Amino acid sequence: MTPSRIVLSLTLFLAASCGDTGGDSTLVVRAFALEEARLGIAPEQTADGFAVRFDHVILELEAFYARTTTGEDAALDPAPVLVELVPNAAEVFRFDGLAARRWDEVGFASAPPPAGVRLANDVDVALAEQMVAEGWSQLVTGTLVGTDGAEYPFAFGFPVAVTYRSCMSGSDRTLGLVTPVNGVAEAEVTWHLTHLFFDSFAEDSSLRAEPFAAVFDGANPITFDDLRMQPLADIRGLDGEPLTDDRGNPVLYIPPAGGAETLREHVLASRFAHFNGLEGFCNSEVTVLED
Repeated sequence: MTPSRIVLSLTLFLAASCGDTGGDSTLVVRAFALEEARLGIAPEQTADGFAVRFDHVILELEAFYARTTTGEDAALDPAPVLVELVPNAAEVFRFDGLAARRWDEVGFASAPPPAGVRLANDVDVALAEQMVAEGWSQLVTGTLVGTDGAEYPFAFGFPVAVTYRSCMSGSDRTLGLVTPVNGVAEAEVTWHLTHLFFDSFAEDSSLRAEPFAAVFDGANPITFDDLRMQPLADIRGLDGEPLTDDRGNPVLYIPPAGGAETLREHVLASRFAHFNGLEGFCNSEVTVLED
């Protein structure tokens, strides 16, 4: 049976500015998970030759703001929304009536959705309800494919809240954004799905999926709770032996500055968002909402 879906015109749920800045500019905010949401991660992108297919990437976004260094606030105040990023980008917010100027301080947040959260594009209703019930700000489902073609389904719900502040645009490497006179400015929250599989929070990290596949029970999709079985100090491969690289050296996961003891904690500490492309960065803070 096909799951029920809500498919509404975006004009029904796009948030409008609640403050009057006395202008005629419009700001459109989209969310995009790059080609990975449509094509997945190819085996040549990973250190262990695994491929990754994504079925759903559902993301909660809220609290988008734009301010100036002189204290002016666009007073955007959008309602929380859930957006599906597979397979394409989606419009999330539209703000009309903004003044034409540079907004030097731009940011947003992602948090567990409240009951009655708005659903954008083709968000699956049942999955949205699960995210609300479980307190997940992000849900990523899909399949890992091993070098021998074996498949390992996964369903990762993120019990985290993340704030993104002082965003620098990847398009021009400047802080914030500019709303033009009598025009439309476009901003993009670029969600980078490869972060899920990074083995390091340092430079030159690799993507690895085998440690995830190694905890598959043969029947049920791999969950975050299953990743507790992979201590970072003793990461195991599919054969149950310590994971090694192609030279036979032990694979070492480098956790975030705050530390992590298991693969679960390592992944939950990830920040997925860029701003206006992969060269755009924000100051960010992650709060894990459960043990």
